[in-house]
Amino acid sequence: MDRERLRRTDLWTGLGLAALAVAMLIGASRFPISASYGGVQNVWYVSPALFPLIVGFGILALSMVLVVTAARSLGRDGLRQALSLPKADFAPRQRRFAMIVAAIIGFVFAMVPAVDFFLATALFLLVFMAAFHLPDGTGLLPNLTTYLVLVGLTIAWRATGLGEVPGLEYVLDVLILIGIAAALWVNWRTTAGDPLSRKRLRHVLWMVAVTPTVLCILFRYGLLVPLPHEGIVINLMEAARYAMRG
Repeated sequence: MDRERLRRTDLWTGLGLAALAVAMLIGASRFPISASYGGVQNVWYVSPALFPLIVGFGILALSMVLVVTAARSLGRDGLRQALSLPKADFAPRQRRFAMIVAAIIGFVFAMVPAVDFFLATALFLLVFMAAFHLPDGTGLLPNLTTYLVLVGLTIAWRATGLGEVPGLEYVLDVLILIGIAAALWVNWRTTAGDPLSRKRLRHVLWMVAVTPTVLCILFRYGLLVPLPHEGIVINLMEAARYAMRG
């Protein structure tokens, strides 16, 4: 991919991420920042709006850096050409962009409200990072398909209200866990015979395991902020915490 084409891709990706970040901030602004419950005043740093606000502002800042960098590199004429709509041939470049957009929209609007936060974040990181680490034209479409199937399953699960049925609280989390295993298998098969891609995939798997763990511990036990949805993994972490305390 030549430098100019890469910068055009950066520009569109940054604009898309900025739009999603603004949507996240608008949604988070509707949450109570501080309130009084039973005569006890809750302070701002335990507000449920804190986490989405931090993520939203972080994505917005990084997307703006991406847009500005791309615009400076392209120049005025290149920027005008880049903002013209590309031909929709769904080549690897379009597949990568579709995966990024689908991952973010699915994570924010489908996964976070209904799936254990650890699992939702791990799945998001897996498919999002795969868009940049997998070879073009090989694993992008299977990853995108797997993720869209899981998002559709989550939406259907919420629409039918099955999560409210006693005894079925963790069924969706288990299904998402199976989906993560399927995505791992797809990526492992995709990188077979390619030492460089396999090495990159190992780095992705390391981030998929470590990042949600750090986030959950930081917000749940450090800042004492309830996570958007606490399911099977978060409850297991809570049980392990009480077990270690004796």
